[in-house]
Amino acid sequence: MHRRTTSLRRLALGLGVFGTALGIVGLTSFSVRQRTKQIGTRRALGARRIDIVRYFMTENWLITSIGVSLGAVLAVALNYWLVNLYSIPPISWYYIPVGILCLMGVRPAGGAGTGAQGGGHSSRHCHPQRLMTG
Repeated sequence: MHRRTTSLRRLALGLGVFGTALGIVGLTSFSVRQRTKQIGTRRALGARRIDIVRYFMTENWLITSIGVSLGAVLAVALNYWLVNLYSIPPISWYYIPVGILCLMGVRPAGGAGTGAQGGGHSSRHCHPQRLMTG
């Protein structure tokens, strides 16, 4: 019975981390695609491609950090509530930091690919004159 519970917890943690990572990559891509005019304006004003990518990466890192921190606090609170409600053993202490490390490790890889492709794509194809005329 204990093995089964541990396996289910690991599966839930893995699915949660995977789903969250996909969400982060999707939001990063959406954010970059929605702001092509801003990227074009920055390029027209002399920003380098690396500056644009760095801007989006910093913005996404801040949003992700806030979300991961809030999620960790809620996970601990939910665990405490479920332990008291159902008299089950609490999750091991290391599940939360491991989840945080997995999310923060996955985000730069996914975010960098999306940010670099999205930022580079938009900055290469946004012509300043076309942006000024609407």
